[in-house]
Amino acid sequence: QRRVRESQNISNNIIMLLVATVEMVGNVEMTADEVIQGFITLLGSVHNEELRIAIHFSFKRLLPAMSKEKMVRSYLSIVKLLNSKDAPVREILLKILKFYNRDILEECLPSIIERTKDTNPSCRKQALKVLEMIIENKKKKCSVSEFQQLTVDHTPTVI
Repeated sequence: QRRVRESQNISNNIIMLLVATVEMVGNVEMTADEVIQGFITLLGSVHNEELRIAIHFSFKRLLPAMSKEKMVRSYLSIVKLLNSKDAPVREILLKILKFYNRDILEECLPSIIERTKDTNPSCRKQALKVLEMIIENKKKKCSVSEFQQLTVDHTPTVI
């Protein structure tokens, strides 16, 4: 029980440190980018659910302060981690992707589609949510006839 309490205290301290870091750099774009890159690296090896959640909300706070160029760089790092062996890591990465600009998300469509076949149901669900966001964005950008052309399958059906 003592080790469990010590582990929980360490987790709480790490989470408080993350929240404090986010608050300190929330308005400084250059530092926000550096913190995001550190969080992405950390996500690849985090096995603590509370810490993953804290990082998730850190992204929500920091991403709007970043330029599009820096956002694309952090996004590309996340896409690389989508093949992680750890399902909770893949799930939180997919949740984080929802904070990104919809146009940026279209660039990683193959990776997101691949996650819809994930062995973990939570990962599949998150991937479908990201895909839905991309589709909704596409609908808003083009006319109905253009969207229908995009969704029509022109390959012949063999019976």
